[in-house]
This record gives sequence, structure tokens and C-alpha cells, in this order.
Amino acid sequence: MNTTIADLKITDDLLTVGLKDGRIISVPLAWYPKLLSASSAARGNFRFIGGGVGIHWQELDEDISLNGILAGISSNKQVAWYFGVICVVRLDINILVRQQ
Repeated sequence: MNTTIADLKITDDLLTVGLKDGRIISVPLAWYPKLLSASSAARGNFRFIGGGVGIHWQELDEDISLNGILAGISSNKQVAWYFGVICVVRLDINILVRQQ
């Protein structure tokens, strides 16, 4: 990765990261249910990790990576590495059972 997070802003609707290369990326706060339901004070209690490649909220037990934000991976998805390929598996898939 050629850039890192320089700034973070969280509103009631968006999580916005400012990157050191000048880009500004916003994603829906709804992608991160722990942040969505947290108080403003808890949302503001974060630290950058890995030299700015991630964000950590100790109180909320939440970690978000810059790679995840850029790839569009929300907290309701799980990422697995399989032979160097990212496989995204949704954790909230509804399975329909046909009643007989």
C-alpha cells in the first residue's frame, strides 16, 4: 500500500478517512454496526494502528483496515486469504428453507 490514513471523521451516517496522498474516502457508517450503535464519545476514542493502515477502537472491540475500506468490505463480511486471492464471504446470508 502506498498511502496511509491521515485523518478520520465520523458522522451519524458516514465514516470518512483522509489519506496522506490526498484522497478522501467515505463509506456508510451502517457498514460498521458497532460504530453505528456507539455513542459519539466512544466513536471518537480511536487510534491509528500499523502506522496508519488501520483504525482501532479499544472500547468497542472494533478494527477497520484501510485495505478493507478501499475494497468495500464491511464488518458483516469476513475475508479469507486462499492462495493469495481475497475471498469475501457474507456473514448475513439468509438461507431460505422451502416448507413441504
